[in-house]
Amino acid sequence: ILNERSDWHERNVEGIISYRACYIAEELESPAIVAFTRSGLTAERVSRCRPRAPVLALTPDPAVARRLLLRWGILPVVSDPIQSADELFRAAVKIARSTGIARSGEQLVIIAGNFSGKEGRTNMIKVEEIP
Repeated sequence: ILNERSDWHERNVEGIISYRACYIAEELESPAIVAFTRSGLTAERVSRCRPRAPVLALTPDPAVARRLLLRWGILPVVSDPIQSADELFRAAVKIARSTGIARSGEQLVIIAGNFSGKEGRTNMIKVEEIP
């Protein structure tokens, strides 16, 4: 499915990162893709690719989390506001472990935008090993 979806993603930074996150997760057999999102756009872009791994959508907005429940493969989690990349990495690991999705030694694929407050600006991807 992922190869079929290669022509479906947006031809911009946000679309390419979202698609590649799915591809990396598939190659690494990642237990989840963690998408930090304020508006829901980042998680929705990943969902369009129909990854095998679930998409953990971390959002500080309960309304966004409720809307994301309707999207394919997304498990929304209302989180405290996240102000930095390091804070995001810690939160992603903590939530993935506490939900039982990931275990020690597995690798999460994490995507997010910058932390300037602009919505829909996905420009970061990281693979984080669960300690």
